[in-house]
Amino acid sequence: MQHGSELKAGLSYKLQKATTIFAITLFAIAIINSVSGIPFVHAQQASAGGILGVFPPDSKPYGLTYGEWTAKWWQWAFSMPEAINPMIDDTGRNCVNNQTGPVWLLAGTGGGAVSRECTIPSDKGILVPIINVACDSATEPTLDTEAELRACAKADQDTVIGKEITVDGLNVGNLDSYRFQSPLFNLTFPENNIAGVAPQTAKAVSDGFWILLEPLSPGMHEIHFKALLGDPTATGTMNFALDVTYLLTVVAGQTGVAPTQNVNNQSITLQGSSAVENSTLK
Repeated sequence: MQHGSELKAGLSYKLQKATTIFAITLFAIAIINSVSGIPFVHAQQASAGGILGVFPPDSKPYGLTYGEWTAKWWQWAFSMPEAINPMIDDTGRNCVNNQTGPVWLLAGTGGGAVSRECTIPSDKGILVPIINVACDSATEPTLDTEAELRACAKADQDTVIGKEITVDGLNVGNLDSYRFQSPLFNLTFPENNIAGVAPQTAKAVSDGFWILLEPLSPGMHEIHFKALLGDPTATGTMNFALDVTYLLTVVAGQTGVAPTQNVNNQSITLQGSSAVENSTLK
């Protein structure tokens, strides 16, 4: 099992346990505050800077469902070796690596808080991995079937107890409608991969909460997402919190910054997936 917004065991990039526990405590307080009446704004409502566009859960942005985009995100996240991987990047220096196609992919963290700066073009949608997991046959060899992979991923994300995303200070609500399972897909692990497994191609299924934003206008933008998984009143390996801020410089047209390296870039490969691939789980 590998976590995207919550890569935990098996990765070289880990924040100290004290930082994670501190983040859990802070986010637990935030959950209590949200229940007390902090307002949420649903997608497509106007903000001071204009319209915040979020593709609806049942849409097919740029020709793919949300579930299919999440599979492509996992293939992107694991296509790069540790040295240049955006998942273990604490500044944003790797944010342009392997970025191809009409959607720009943001990365999560290994836990705790991180702030990244990134320059992106104004013609790209933006996929945000609020909190998610992939169960795969490389890190979990006992998972032999698609049904087992789906059950593994669902069980993990059923323990999510808080999630939030703001874009330029606008809090996007209705996030329960943005939980998706992916189709069954191939996940290729290169040399020196962030999961720490031998190079191979495995079967995988993802589950989690995602937002795909319409392209942002040129200028400065801030995307902030955080989430909590487990029981905030107990300490243990199943407790996890993350808090990620992206400070984006959006430039007109295509970005002039070239990726450092394009390693094992993959296109999505569906493998007789069941009908749940496009479903929204609640």
